[in-house]
Amino acid sequence: MLFITIGLGFIFINLNINDIQVVPSFVGYLLIALGSSQLKKESVYFRRILPAAIVMTVINVWSYLMSLMTASEWSGVVSDLYQTIFWVILLLILSAILQLFITYCLAKGVLEMEKTHRCDLGGHRLLQLWQAVAVLVILSNLLALLQQPAFATIAGLMLIAATIVQLIYWGFFIRSYRLYSRLA
Repeated sequence: MLFITIGLGFIFINLNINDIQVVPSFVGYLLIALGSSQLKKESVYFRRILPAAIVMTVINVWSYLMSLMTASEWSGVVSDLYQTIFWVILLLILSAILQLFITYCLAKGVLEMEKTHRCDLGGHRLLQLWQAVAVLVILSNLLALLQQPAFATIAGLMLIAATIVQLIYWGFFIRSYRLYSRLA
C-alpha cells in the first residue's frame, strides 16, 4: 500500500519548472500499478487497477516526453493526426476517466479490506471524497464544452476545487495506509 500512497502523491502534486514536470505523474501511475499488484489478494478492485494504471503510465510518459521537446522537434516526431485538437481532447477525457476509475477502485479496495480485516480504514470517507471529485470533474468538463467565457471560469474554479479535494483524498489515503500497516 506504500507504493500506492507515494504514487498518489506523484499524481496529485503537479510541480512544473519551465513547463517540465519536476514530479512526473507517470512515476505515480507506475507505483500505483506496482502497489495494486501487491494488494491483488486483498481485493478484486486492486486487480482492476493494474491495466488502467499501465495505460495511464504510457499516456503520461508520452506527454512527459512531448513536454521536453521544442515545437520544431514536436512537429517532426508527431504526425498531423496527433496534433489535432480532437486527439488532444480525447486523450484528456480518457485520462480523466482512467484517473477517476483508479481512485474509485482504490476507495472500493480499502472498503473491501475493511470487511476482510474487520476494522475501519477510512474507506467510506475515501469513497465520499471520490464522489465529490467525480462530480466536480464531470461538471467542469461539461461546462468547458459550452465554450462560453463565464462557463470556462466556473469550470476552472471547479477543477481547482477538484484538485483540493484530491489532495484531501490523498491525506485520507495516507491515513488508511498507516492504519493498514498496523494490522501486519
